[in-house]
Amino acid sequence: MRALALLLTAALLAACDSSEPPPGELIGSFRFVATLDAGASQSRCQFSGAPQQLSFEGVLSHDPLDGRLWITSSRSSREGTIENAHFAVRTPASGPGILRQMSVCSCGFRIVEVIEGDLLAPAACIPGGAISLIPPSPRSCPATLEDGRLDWSDCGCIRGSVREELEFVQPAEGEEPCTCEVDEAIVPAPTTCEFAYYLEGSLL
Repeated sequence: MRALALLLTAALLAACDSSEPPPGELIGSFRFVATLDAGASQSRCQFSGAPQQLSFEGVLSHDPLDGRLWITSSRSSREGTIENAHFAVRTPASGPGILRQMSVCSCGFRIVEVIEGDLLAPAACIPGGAISLIPPSPRSCPATLEDGRLDWSDCGCIRGSVREELEFVQPAEGEEPCTCEVDEAIVPAPTTCEFAYYLEGSLL
């Protein structure tokens, strides 16, 4: 279970040299808290192994010319996209997921992490409030200056989601089928499933 529990932070904070300043133009520095959605979605992974809550700090920056966005921590920088105030970051950026394994399942799986969020004006920044990827209207974040540049100073928080998408590695012909432990019972592993988190970011 430990491998999955570490993945969410590993995807963003994987060891690499990020001693250089964040690329692009600064949006702001945020503290993020991701809280597990324990709802009954049909796509939700039924086995245990995901942490209930995780937190990390990161700097958001972007390139206004091509729509690239970066989330940079003290140990890594991950690249995604931003349009208006909505951003998305996929890890890995493309291709199949990262190969992982955990003790509750008899086979490995590939995992992709997708972070999506909206930068919002302070009026929408109620702690623990309703979280939605649908932007509020009217929106004041970001403001567009007379020269066309974007002003992020009115952006007070982030609301969004984190998805850990798992795709199980199918056993070769003749091998035992993949199983997972769910509520102390051994059941066939799903082809795919996901752990979903609510994401809140507050400006540092």
